[in-house]
Amino acid sequence: MKSLKNLSVIQSAKLLHQLFPEEISGFTGYLKDECGKEEIIFSPMWDDDAYTPDELIDARNTVLDIFQQYGYHLDKSRKVFSENLFGTGDILPLVVDRLIMYITTYPHRCIKFSHMVVVLFFDDYYLTRTSLPADIDLPF
Repeated sequence: MKSLKNLSVIQSAKLLHQLFPEEISGFTGYLKDECGKEEIIFSPMWDDDAYTPDELIDARNTVLDIFQQYGYHLDKSRKVFSENLFGTGDILPLVVDRLIMYITTYPHRCIKFSHMVVVLFFDDYYLTRTSLPADIDLPF
């Protein structure tokens, strides 16, 4: 097995799914709900140029199309989950951000899941950030 620092984003998502299959449906439900909201969901974690409003709408629609196409299989298949939600650069900032927001919004969830999300995604994805925004608090 590769070291964690050498995993691609897709491999990280597969590992997360493999270790915590019972948590995946909670996250995918949250992601689908967030992308289905009418208001634009800008994140305090993004740089100013992460998405324009039109790009964010396109990314949300792409995520919703993935749910329409794969639905149930996103929860049950590591490959479908990782390659479709984490394999597309256009939606990756949105998906990873919502994953981070999911663990901060629902801290009562499995604490090991939250730790693993931070280990697998946080450092690599937010390397340009020196600290979390004041309103983001990790659940540990």
